Amino acid sequence: MRKYFISLVFILVVVCAFAQEGPKIKFDEPRKNIGYFPKDSIIQKVTYTFSNIGDEPLIIHQINTTCVCVTSEFSRTKVNPGEKGKLTLIFNGAKSHPGHFKKTAYILSNAPTVRIFVEGDYGVKPAAD
Repeated sequence: MRKYFISLVFILVVVCAFAQEGPKIKFDEPRKNIGYFPKDSIIQKVTYTFSNIGDEPLIIHQINTTCVCVTSEFSRTKVNPGEKGKLTLIFNGAKSHPGHFKKTAYILSNAPTVRIFVEGDYGVKPAAD
């Protein structure tokens, strides 16, 4: 009987441990296309809104991008469960070649890593369909 009780307690502990979700980030719009912009508009800022859909506070530690032409602005303050936050990706055309671009940003936080994307056409108008 004691074996069954210990087994039951162990199962309950494991189930409860996995039931805690922790922080989880969800972006309202993870892909943004800023369209065409001319060469004299070198800097383009794109703001993303996200929610913490987890059950613990979310803290963004770092944002890594796939190009030196994209940097970020974000707050390191915690976003409580159910709350929203914002971050901004900044495209700098002076560090990129004209034409179509599609860049990825990796959001590193105390939640699983997520990716967001920004794309557009810098200095060269896309061909009409």
